[in-house]
Amino acid sequence: MNFTIRQTQSQHSPPIPVGTFQLSVRDHIIIDAFSSNGATSTTEASPLPHMNHETTQDTLTQLYEIASQISLYDMPSPTELLTHGIEKIWGFSNLYPSVAFGLEAAILGLHASAQNKPLSHLLCQHPVSTIRCNALISPHISKTPFADLKKAQDSGITCFKFKIGHQDPIFDIEFIQEVATYLNDNDTLRLDPNGSWDIETWAEAAKEWKGIPIEYVEDPMPAPDDIHHFFDMTGLNIAADRWTLLHPLEDLMYIPGLIALVIKPTAFGSISKLQRYKQALKSTHVSLIISHCFEANEGKAILAELAKAYSGHNAVGIQ
Repeated sequence: MNFTIRQTQSQHSPPIPVGTFQLSVRDHIIIDAFSSNGATSTTEASPLPHMNHETTQDTLTQLYEIASQISLYDMPSPTELLTHGIEKIWGFSNLYPSVAFGLEAAILGLHASAQNKPLSHLLCQHPVSTIRCNALISPHISKTPFADLKKAQDSGITCFKFKIGHQDPIFDIEFIQEVATYLNDNDTLRLDPNGSWDIETWAEAAKEWKGIPIEYVEDPMPAPDDIHHFFDMTGLNIAADRWTLLHPLEDLMYIPGLIALVIKPTAFGSISKLQRYKQALKSTHVSLIISHCFEANEGKAILAELAKAYSGHNAVGIQ
């Protein structure tokens, strides 16, 4: 296996919402891999500012160092890679998450290419053939959130993720109530509040939102330690998003009302770790929701394959 690295940029207007930050320019690191048998694969290893604890330069430095020594390493089989992970197999320590993801995606992509099959069929015996996507709407950024909702509905989307927590809670509570009046019979909502509300605000919101089809709330409070009585007080299901980057799976599974883990693979790290999560959750009611970090098209293509393998018929966050 060998690989080359190239950089691109994308412009975003309106800006990308990342927590409390907004990005107008997104840097992309693309990996083009190839092997002696003629197989090729392309993937992405791009850290997202304000989410990953790495910079674009950190990622590039690590990737170039590995590329210069790549002839020293044997390419693992898919089973070996998904069982042990590239860090253990190649003897690395402290790979950046986007680097681990990019390397494993490149290697698995080469195996899929050699076998002339989609990556999802390498990862899962029965992947879904198509994916459902949720629409992401940020009312604190968009000037036309209801027009955005209608446009998404017209395109066939039935699941809508709204960013809240950036404005006065009273505004957000009333906004979601108004959103509900626009929903069709099979439409559902997901809410992303950036952990900005306290339990009293959530209890009041839950009363006002009674009957609204809310699938879950992502990271409703700053940390899982604050969440013990959330489900009892609100009846709202929970999805762990940034929490998946900060807390082990065994701790997250103790959260009452947890029904989903929102996984951003580039920030989460290796696909082998994702595979272990999938196995651990097999006998539970908790779903894996693959979500993006505003990757380039090369990265989105890999995420779509991961979604087919790991998210089933659940709507995923790939725009």
